[in-house]
Amino acid sequence: MKTKKIFYNYVMGGSEESFLDEGELDFFPDDYFEEPTPALKGYPEYRHSKCPAFKEYYRNTWVMKQCFPLGMLYKSTEQYLSTNLGQDVFDEYVMLGDGWTDGEHPEIQFKQGYCFWTEDSDVWIEQFQHPEMTRKGLDVVSGTFPLSVWQRPINLGFTIKTHDKNIWIEKGSPLCYVRFFSQRTRDVKFTLEKRSIPKEVLKRQLQSL
Repeated sequence: MKTKKIFYNYVMGGSEESFLDEGELDFFPDDYFEEPTPALKGYPEYRHSKCPAFKEYYRNTWVMKQCFPLGMLYKSTEQYLSTNLGQDVFDEYVMLGDGWTDGEHPEIQFKQGYCFWTEDSDVWIEQFQHPEMTRKGLDVVSGTFPLSVWQRPINLGFTIKTHDKNIWIEKGSPLCYVRFFSQRTRDVKFTLEKRSIPKEVLKRQLQSL
């Protein structure tokens, strides 16, 4: 079985400075960011967890997690989103475009970015829903792209399905799954390693913002 390596690091905020200034992360304590964990690590002992097809599906999958406690309440009548964050922190962490909270399914994006890159070929990344977020009434905006040739950051976008009820996301709560795969073969094992982001990778990521 071939092994391919994925490197990663964190980026907070949605500005160009966030991606260009590697020193920005130094302002956070060591235990602030929650490391991605393998999807099957600590998975409950359901009957289906022993199924070979299930284990194959999640073999190269990791869980992305919330970095701090976050409370939200979407008020449908007012079409307004309130949180437990101060305005400065809200502006730094939450992205709300014009009209995003209008309509039947309001949307929100967290500026909790992940920078993934690889030196291997034929590597794809897929971001998809975690059942814990379904229970909270938040649906992740899923997507996939070829990481080998398109190195862009991933942020966390959600549609809000729970209206007029408090939503609480504890630190360490699962936000979504991220899976890596190759299109030309399934006989690949992926490893994940945290590393400082090289300048050339930062520039490519910035071009994709």
